[in-house]
Amino acid sequence: MKWSVDALLAAVVLAACAPLAYAQQWRAIQCPPTRQDLAWLYRPGEVLDPLEGPGEWVPLRHDQSASAELGGAAGRADGSRALSVTYHFIGKQGLEYIDIARALEIPVGAQAVGLWMRSSRHSLPARVRLTDASGEFHQYSFGMTGAGTWTLGVAALTLPGEHWGGDGNGVLDPPLTIRSLVFDRPSTGFTGDGEVRLRDLRLYTPAEGGMTPHGIRVSVPADRKWLVYEPGEEVRIGVELDPAAGGPDGEISADLVDPYGDAHGHWALHLVGPGRTELSFVPPGPGAYDVRLRIPGDDDSASPWADFRLAVLPPIGPGGEDSPFGVGTHFCQGWSQDILELIARCGVGFYRDEIPWGAVETERGRRSVPGAFEAWVDRGASLRLSPLIVLDYGNRLYDNGGYPVSEEAVAGFAAYARAIATDLADRVHNVEVWNEWCGGCGMGNLRGEAKAYRPLLEATSSAVRAAAPNTRVVGVGGEGWGPGTSADEVGKMLGQGAGRRMDAFSIHPYRYPVLPDATFRDHLSGALDLVQEATGQRTPLWVTEIGWPTHVGYRGSSFLHQARCLVRAYAIAMATPGVEKLFWYDFKDDGTTIAYNENCFGLIHNDAYSLAPKPAYAALARLIEAVQGRKLVSGDLSPDGVWRIVFEGEGCRVTLLFTDGADATARVPLPAGAKVTGMFWQPVPVDGEVSVTQDPVYIEDGPHRGDRP
Repeated sequence: MKWSVDALLAAVVLAACAPLAYAQQWRAIQCPPTRQDLAWLYRPGEVLDPLEGPGEWVPLRHDQSASAELGGAAGRADGSRALSVTYHFIGKQGLEYIDIARALEIPVGAQAVGLWMRSSRHSLPARVRLTDASGEFHQYSFGMTGAGTWTLGVAALTLPGEHWGGDGNGVLDPPLTIRSLVFDRPSTGFTGDGEVRLRDLRLYTPAEGGMTPHGIRVSVPADRKWLVYEPGEEVRIGVELDPAAGGPDGEISADLVDPYGDAHGHWALHLVGPGRTELSFVPPGPGAYDVRLRIPGDDDSASPWADFRLAVLPPIGPGGEDSPFGVGTHFCQGWSQDILELIARCGVGFYRDEIPWGAVETERGRRSVPGAFEAWVDRGASLRLSPLIVLDYGNRLYDNGGYPVSEEAVAGFAAYARAIATDLADRVHNVEVWNEWCGGCGMGNLRGEAKAYRPLLEATSSAVRAAAPNTRVVGVGGEGWGPGTSADEVGKMLGQGAGRRMDAFSIHPYRYPVLPDATFRDHLSGALDLVQEATGQRTPLWVTEIGWPTHVGYRGSSFLHQARCLVRAYAIAMATPGVEKLFWYDFKDDGTTIAYNENCFGLIHNDAYSLAPKPAYAALARLIEAVQGRKLVSGDLSPDGVWRIVFEGEGCRVTLLFTDGADATARVPLPAGAKVTGMFWQPVPVDGEVSVTQDPVYIEDGPHRGDRP
């Protein structure tokens, strides 16, 4: 999946020993943390068990266990051995997991335990179970086994884990003893067999700084606002070594790579004397790229490194009110309004944010949208972005700040909704009534009762429609409805006619890090059926939150996996009848702690890293560019296990192809003259057929937008 090497001839390296009086002004930036390998986050310590074979380990057999047999197999290094666990899942509807046991004492003060894991076919959630002095069980996650590759799993004992039994206090009361290693199935009801190999169970301690870029300073021209470029535009970066890293003299290698790790350029930068060395080049085409900066031949956790991350996007027009593409934002919490430019730049049509009740009504009976909130609504409108405004959360003036359930509080909430609909009628055409009512989001330890939502929805909908008849009301507020949800639960929220007062309903079907596949479509279709049963009518579905965070550790996704899940989720949602919109949560990383999922959902990195685009940002732009202005004509999973989602318009047919399973491949014939590209515009080699995998490809049969003048 490489671009033509000929396209790299435009790359030029310019070196300056010292800045000149007339030289370009530069702005220093901090590169984002792009390493995701736990080996950079922890240092190995005492070996608890080398796991060179079964030894004292035994497979446990109980009503929740999967069949497992232990043996020996080749290890990570040539000539080494590993513990082999062959397994068979039979598809139990209850819990089913591999459980292998051995008692191993853990020294007092241990911070983490880890091991190397490799699975043959399926990535399996891996955990360690241990007991403390009281007999309480504690369970911590190693993350996912690597399918076909050795992966380090580390369970941090300093973070909260699951616990049961004993004194029930959730505290690791020493002495601690490992009791078993547990490997779950990929999904509920899964059937299949395979092998997991394990090696080097040992203690680990945190390694400071290994995951954070350091030692290499990077700058961009002072007038460079975003790290998103036009095709053919020159990229210029300044590079220098920190004095603590041996600067100012030295040598740095620079490699331009895409999200698959394929190289598109290599340069050796010779740093001599004070001042920065300039690297300038023209990327080979649209896509997502990293410039990897390293000290040649020196690549341990203490060595200087940095990754300059960028995207190259063709012009993409605004999506409009009919766009199915949305993103979550937090302008209400102080995000810079300038970020709206990056949202518009990739072609997204909608953003979802909130104007809380407590901000609008600060004095009882007096309601007004604060100017700071109205300002970002205005800025979005100027960029032709449509907001979905969430009406949410308690107000200290009613019901002690809790859920609005009294008649007085419900009336107050409806009046607040009317004020927003009235004041912003020309700019806000969609509102969502609450956010995760039953889940308790934004309400501390409180949880909303399903039956108490019904009168709030009825009163709010009436108030909004009286003030702005054309404003659409989205109900439910993003519950996690899906498999296992009862019709009774849905009926409590939407029954007795309440559901007929909404124009659409919303759910938040989080499933990370699991790949969106046929079960995701079934989840969406099931929610549509539940609401129809409760309301007596078919109501459109908006997925107002879903995402795959790129944190390091349990349930985290690589940057490439986040991108593929994004494209697949949007594509399957568009192909599911009744689903109108999907909003990615959220557009920007909300923090910089790379081991915390809530900090890492973004399509772009945090402000601390200059809002550098992740590969998923480019993948979303590619999807929008391919289907914008075209009509969905078909979309389904074929008997051969391949999704075929077809759009037509502007004299061109665009087909998205990807396999349902992560490990599946298929050969699909191509129409004569078709152009095939990948998630990042990269050309895909074909020979009359295309090899289809889990990563979506675009088949364009007709004029390709990128080929037009």
